[in-house]
Amino acid sequence: APCESAGDVAARPPFQPECVCGARLVRVTARRRVERMLDDTDTSWRARAPEVERLVDRLLSSSIVTCDLCDEIATLSGAVWTCTNGPHTVLHPAAYDVCEGCFCAHAG
Repeated sequence: APCESAGDVAARPPFQPECVCGARLVRVTARRRVERMLDDTDTSWRARAPEVERLVDRLLSSSIVTCDLCDEIATLSGAVWTCTNGPHTVLHPAAYDVCEGCFCAHAG
């Protein structure tokens, strides 16, 4: 089960529950989630951002990704559960993110 032990995101077994929209929830690093958010907003952001790593780091230190269940910052653990549909569905047009605490409480 994904909530039994701490550790590296990549070391966890592939456990992908369903989102409310029917797509899969996947566990990604906080950095990857911010990059996906930027990709969903503007696919050319990397070419236009003068300092890509600095931009992602700045966004990581903000509260830009919040949990759709508890409304707290979703990336504090270093990872977040997010829907593979991102913002491309009417059920969650601003993406769907669940912090690890809520995920473990409700799905783990």
